[in-house]
Amino acid sequence: MLEEQKVVRDLVHKTQRFKLTTLNKTQDFLRLKKHGFKISSNFFLVCIADNNLLHPRLGIIATRKLGGAVVRNLLKRRIRSFAYETFKKDRFQSIDVLVIARRDLAKENYADIVSEFENAIMNFKKTKSKHDKSS
Repeated sequence: MLEEQKVVRDLVHKTQRFKLTTLNKTQDFLRLKKHGFKISSNFFLVCIADNNLLHPRLGIIATRKLGGAVVRNLLKRRIRSFAYETFKKDRFQSIDVLVIARRDLAKENYADIVSEFENAIMNFKKTKSKHDKSS
């Protein structure tokens, strides 16, 4: 009985908490830029690749071309927010995602940005499944 309670508690704990981890190492950013699956839109460039972990990781690049620190931080918060919502829906994705923000991201409404990001993830999944089937 005690072991069953521990298992249930662990499952509840895992389902309630979801933390989006970030890419920290330069080599991870470079690997994604060079070898990742790239999807371009008006709002951002998304580079996606598989990782060996059981959770998704997110990297964000917001250059000074986008604006001052306030604008860049706003964009990074937006990106984290929609990435968190997308990954929370399908939490056991083992992928690395690098989002390179573009100027139009600040002007567009949130719903359009979220749908564009979700489309990018879905395109990666479709391409990956086609590649796996052909191998």
